[in-house]
Formats: sequence, C-alpha cells, structure tokens
Amino acid sequence: MYSLPDWTLKELAAFVLTTRLGTVTAAAESLRMSQSATSRLISSLESKLGQPLFDRVGRGLVVNAAGQAFLERASGILNAAGPEASRSPGDESRLLRIAAPPSFCAGFLQDVTARFLSENPGCSVQLEVRNTPALIEMISESRFDLGVTSGLRMHHAVRAVPLLKTRIAAVMRRDHPLSQSPLLDLARLDGQTLVQLSPRHASRVQIDTLLARRGIRPSTQVETSTGLSALHLARQMGALTLISPFPLTHSMPDDMIAVPVDMDFVYDYAAVLPVNAGRSAHLRRFMRVLQGTALQASAPFRVVPATA
Repeated sequence: MYSLPDWTLKELAAFVLTTRLGTVTAAAESLRMSQSATSRLISSLESKLGQPLFDRVGRGLVVNAAGQAFLERASGILNAAGPEASRSPGDESRLLRIAAPPSFCAGFLQDVTARFLSENPGCSVQLEVRNTPALIEMISESRFDLGVTSGLRMHHAVRAVPLLKTRIAAVMRRDHPLSQSPLLDLARLDGQTLVQLSPRHASRVQIDTLLARRGIRPSTQVETSTGLSALHLARQMGALTLISPFPLTHSMPDDMIAVPVDMDFVYDYAAVLPVNAGRSAHLRRFMRVLQGTALQASAPFRVVPATA
C-alpha cells in the first residue's frame, strides 16, 4: 500500500504557468481564472508540499530552488494527464500577432522579432503587413495583439503606448550636394528635386504647408505611397525625399544618408493594443525589446524619449 500525492492538476498548472510566464497575473489569464484564485491554488500546493515554491520579492514571485526542482515533475504530470492538461502554459497566448505598415517590416520588426525569440524560444510571432487604418481596426477587434505605427488617429477603441517622437529627415544618396549638412535648413530645399509621399498622407499636407509659408518651391518629380518606396526612388534618381527617418534608417542602404531638417514637424510613434486586453508576460517582454531597438535606431533623430 502507498499513498498518492493529493495535488490537483489545476494546482500544478497554476504553478507551472506562473513559473514560465513570470507572474500570477499572466498565469491567471491563461487559466481564465482570477488572480486571487490562482494565488490560492499555488498556496494550496505549497501547503501540501510543505515548502514554498517561490520567494516573495516585493509584490512579485521568483521561483526558488525547491520550485525549480519541482518544475520538471509537475510538468511531467501535466504532460501525462493528456493534451489539454499537458499543453504548455499559455500556448495560445504565447503566439504574438503583430501588425505594422510596410516601413516597419523592411528590416526593423524582423530584427525586433529575432531578438525577442532568441530570448524567449517558447514563444512564436505572426508578423503581418497592414496599413495604419487597417491595423487599428483589426486591433480594436482583437485580431492582432500589437500594432506599431505613426500618425495615430483615435477613431477606434485601442490603447496607445507612446514609443518615441522623431524630427523629419531629408533622405538622399551620400553623393548628393546636401548630404554633408548636419542640420538641413529649409531654404536649401528650394529648387531641389524631391520624391514626395502622395497627398493622401497627412504628413505630405503638413510638409507642403510649411514649405509654402517659407516660399520654398522644390521640384516634385515623383509621388509614391510609402516611405520605403520614396527612399528607393530617391536612391535611383539621385534626388531627396522628406520622410520620417524611423524605422527606415535601421536598415538603410550604405550609400544613403538621412539628414535632420530644421522644420517644425514631428513624427509620433506608438505601440497599439486592444483596449481591454491585459499585458501578458511575453507581450511585456516583446514591448521591452521593441522600445530598446526603437531608441537605438532613432538616436540621431529622436526629440522625445519613449515612455512606457
């Protein structure tokens, strides 16, 4: 005769989830339980084991040596219990669905994603290219977990997390006559060949207005719909384009340069989340990698540091 441990699968799942996701709150979200109920499951398991599994550090929990030793056994029991019980904590919630306009998906978000996955190998990412109106609408419907964009218009129920602000830049080839200026005066744009964003962009309207006020008349030869297209057209034509330097400068060709322009115009970037969604542990980690990479990539042009 021998006695079986009286641990419940829910207690084991609460422990494993908290260990792997980092917080009781994230574990509770995955279990679809309240935070207090999840905490009670962990306390019950610790009572049955006769020892704490976590050290209480401030208001958080850090798995201790006993918890680390018990983790493999608890995971094995959940795996043996069947597909539902053995599913890795938050398997569904650990898939991050990210959406961003084309300029963010030309190297910048790929680097952010690669860094995030190297630090969080248990997670996965779905990266989609969407224009700003579409991604805002889809995030408001919780079809994406996170969007990154500029020029946000709060017409939908989304939550914006400020990322950074940058000044506008003149992007051109390094052999362009204006490429050596540390800060480009607007007057020097008079008569210059420009590649412009199409008039449907709010930034184009503002840029035209600011140039007109100063009586500056550049020669617009091409209009295009994205900053990425404008950059490559300027490169091929030997022209310049007035666009946001971020995030394009993160992976800009070596023969191109972005020069800050002395213009009262600022691009405002934000991460966008569903308004009612909580921030899981892996989403918070992705945000940290996103913010750190953004700050690094925008350093020469940033006018306001990011806020969390």
